[in-house]
Amino acid sequence: MTTREKPKRSSKNVKNAHLKRAPRAWRYPKTTVDAATDRSPTGFSTLKEAFQWPDVFLKRLGKHYGSAWLCKRLRAWRWTFSTAFSGVGAPESALTSLEKAAEHYLQSVGARVPTHRRVLYGFTCEIDKCCRNILRNTYNSPCNFPDITAFDATKKTQFCSTHNGMCKVRKHRRGNRLDVNAGGVVCTPFSKMGAQEGTAAPAFATHESYYKQMGKIHDILLVENVPEYDTDIPQQHLDQLRDDGEERGMWGSVCAVVDPRIFGVPAARARLFYLAFRKDRVKLRTDVTLEEIIGILTAKTVATADMFVWMELPRTVLTPAQERNLRDYRKMKSLRYPDLSQYARNGRGRGECADKTLCTLTTSSRLFSEDAKRFLDAKELLSSQLLPVTREQSRLSRAPPLCLEGIPEGQKQKMAGNSMNAACIGVFLLAAILCFDPV
Repeated sequence: MTTREKPKRSSKNVKNAHLKRAPRAWRYPKTTVDAATDRSPTGFSTLKEAFQWPDVFLKRLGKHYGSAWLCKRLRAWRWTFSTAFSGVGAPESALTSLEKAAEHYLQSVGARVPTHRRVLYGFTCEIDKCCRNILRNTYNSPCNFPDITAFDATKKTQFCSTHNGMCKVRKHRRGNRLDVNAGGVVCTPFSKMGAQEGTAAPAFATHESYYKQMGKIHDILLVENVPEYDTDIPQQHLDQLRDDGEERGMWGSVCAVVDPRIFGVPAARARLFYLAFRKDRVKLRTDVTLEEIIGILTAKTVATADMFVWMELPRTVLTPAQERNLRDYRKMKSLRYPDLSQYARNGRGRGECADKTLCTLTTSSRLFSEDAKRFLDAKELLSSQLLPVTREQSRLSRAPPLCLEGIPEGQKQKMAGNSMNAACIGVFLLAAILCFDPV
């Protein structure tokens, strides 16, 4: 056999071939979906715009699917909603925003607004006392069952910390409503910043209790965790419900790892969102998918971390140790928002991302603004998760402002670093509204 030499390509042909190639897909670190392209819409340029994410998302979906289709889906929406490990209530905030934004959207296109309540709120399951106070005072949470490991779904009543007595677990008749629970199960055992003990960690008992108990009384579970979380864990525990003799159907699931920057919010926080659904109670639609919804809502991030420095506060007087650490940052790194909870000299320094967006918050983050010469306030950090902390932010987002009275500043900082991003979980709540039908 004779071998044929490949013809040499002219520089003109090489150039044309390069132009015809499809653009290479790019993803933010740890995520599983592609970031925005040149054809994607522009993201939020101000914090005021970012707090209007529910209206923006519904408009984009209505433009893609048609307002008639979207209105039909929104009118058919009927849930009973509960939460577990929701912290300061990002799921509650996002769902409240979506519920009111849906009503506004229906009115704006001249559609009939249903008289029934779309969402009936069930219970919360939160062990942290400060978080319980915020949930009760902000969202008027009816009942809180504090300890997930003591929760027993086979009993009609549980001890409620809100009323300091036994309360009913299920207060609403099912009817044609879907029972939905959103939970941020403890992420420390799986986080790269933690001990990485995985299923051997003592805290993993909360995962087992969550899936076993919440899986018995809910039709849909929306779970948030770190990107390293093994998605086989929820599937295995939910499948065991059948093996235990429970009258439950098999569980299906859809999931993705997303980052707020995918949706045009200039704050890094890659998280896995896992949507599990009971196949005997929930039907997955074929005319819309999670991947498609994420693609429609993807936007180019144009703003920077400066968006979240909005309070008029005095300069911070640093301690000698903090001043030394800041000098080390200035010598070794060129950062405008160094995290002074980490030591630059030890090689653990961190700050804003390469695209000048806010870095992923942790429970110990102490971000220092080189321009404002002060630490970012806890309210500013909470606003980076798109949780309203002022009346103006509440008006824009259509969710109540967080009631933070009596909460120590350090605890508020920790809550901000442990919270979900409201826009991200809002995307998956929207996906559950649009993709799932009751059987």
